[in-house]
Amino acid sequence: MLPQLLAHLAEAHLALGERTEAVATARESIELACAGGCYYFEAQAQLVLAAALLATDGVVPRAEIESALERAEQLVESIEGRSLSPRILELRGRLAAALGDASAADRVLREALDVYRAIGATGHAERLARELGA
Repeated sequence: MLPQLLAHLAEAHLALGERTEAVATARESIELACAGGCYYFEAQAQLVLAAALLATDGVVPRAEIESALERAEQLVESIEGRSLSPRILELRGRLAAALGDASAADRVLREALDVYRAIGATGHAERLARELGA
């Protein structure tokens, strides 16, 4: 359970604006989850890492974010952990937005919204719908 706890701690650091701590904690969670074969928790941590890397005021580390999202997607597919699928889409949309591709961002974020709704993640769906004006 330590990898899951660390993933949640990384999310808390990110919510508090502590980006450096969020990145370090997410990486620690990934390392422990990978070593322990905790695929779902590793996928969670990969998503937190991607979100923390996106929260930069400087140059977006595109390759590292894409790598984290690809790994999370592979893990989700391998364990059929579909509850993380809309978050992967949302972060892909946010990456597209950060890179200046507004049309791709809108398309992928709307796809994430549809998946949030499909799995009954009403809180996330409402949040994203408000943001998109949908």
